[in-house]
Amino acid sequence: MGVKIVSVNKVVKPNRFIGRIKGVIANFFIDPPRVSKLGNDTMLNFGHALLKQRPSFVFPKAENLKATRTVATDNKQK
Repeated sequence: MGVKIVSVNKVVKPNRFIGRIKGVIANFFIDPPRVSKLGNDTMLNFGHALLKQRPSFVFPKAENLKATRTVATDNKQK
């Protein structure tokens, strides 16, 4: 599983040529996120549940959740 930026544009002008070039350049500077096997398998199972139109799906508990219940106001992990 991977993530790539396809285009960087304003909302009023989606998917323009210059926006696509900005997206290609951005991909050189942004490190791809790491996806664990559990995360990959979960997304595949979720997609399969959508395909089969199942009424519910339970995601496994995330491995990287912190034990504290406080939320940082600056949105940076410490």
